[in-house]
Amino acid sequence: MKRNHVKSLLAIAVLGLVLRPAVAQQGGAISPAKAAKIHQLIVVTNAANLGTMVMDQVIGALKPQLTQVPESFWKDFRSEIKAGDLEAMEVPIYAKHFSDADLQALIDFYSSPVGKRVISEMPAVTQESMAAGQAWGRAIAQRAIDKAKAKGYPVKG
Repeated sequence: MKRNHVKSLLAIAVLGLVLRPAVAQQGGAISPAKAAKIHQLIVVTNAANLGTMVMDQVIGALKPQLTQVPESFWKDFRSEIKAGDLEAMEVPIYAKHFSDADLQALIDFYSSPVGKRVISEMPAVTQESMAAGQAWGRAIAQRAIDKAKAKGYPVKG
């Protein structure tokens, strides 16, 4: 137990040094302990992978537009971008919206079996919810068009 405590303190100290420039740029003073909790929450929720996923999606979307660019360029470009940069930008945002107690409660929840299940299922839930929302939006739009037509209003298209 004592060894884990020492590791935690070391992680807090390292994070404090690493994140200090980002925190200073945002104009707020975030304690190293709070920054470490935020980092822990980001890791526990797998949000740390979000930066990598977004980066890969952006590159994937750019490749068809830049067909003359060789694969070696994309490999080099990707190696220059660090997902940790996104995390450093998120620390002040999390710090602004969540107290230390909130962060600990979130860490505890997402470390629990049901929290891990939420993390596992949330991408599918989000994707299916977006599809349902789009279908709902199309149905509402069609209903508005049909109702406007029924009332005799001119409708283009």
